[in-house]
Amino acid sequence: WYTKLVESHAKSEAGTRGAGALRRMNLSGNELELTGNSLAGGSIDVKQYRGKALLVIFWSSWCKPCTEDLPQIQELYNKYHSQGFDVLGINLDATPEQAEAYIKQHKIAWSHIHEEGGLEGAPARDFGVISLPTMFLVDKTGKVVNRSATVADLKKSLPGLLQ
Repeated sequence: WYTKLVESHAKSEAGTRGAGALRRMNLSGNELELTGNSLAGGSIDVKQYRGKALLVIFWSSWCKPCTEDLPQIQELYNKYHSQGFDVLGINLDATPEQAEAYIKQHKIAWSHIHEEGGLEGAPARDFGVISLPTMFLVDKTGKVVNRSATVADLKKSLPGLLQ
């Protein structure tokens, strides 16, 4: 379906989002390529995380499931960060100020990318993200091992990825 959409509407918003969905569906086993503007200033390239197991999480402050998962993700981050686990948030709020307030309120320690446009912005469009949270688990070599990770998946997979 996505292939037909992309072929027939390549230059449309739907075609672009369809191409992103195809890219996301084909991530497993492939190297993740992702760059963007850091909320802290400057830019972030996912290649900076080589040598670490990495959770990439698309989130927003208005996403209830994101908030529900956050304590468990923070617990995993605190438990495994010193062993080579990191998290990169891809924030899809309308403004960076919304994201910064949420990060401060919830005492989130990891880095975040924020681009304009929210769910219509480049990061979401490039990977066909239409629901939140969307999580990719990446191994130490930069390859995606799970393109639709859950907290349960993280708990099961992280010890092996960090060996």
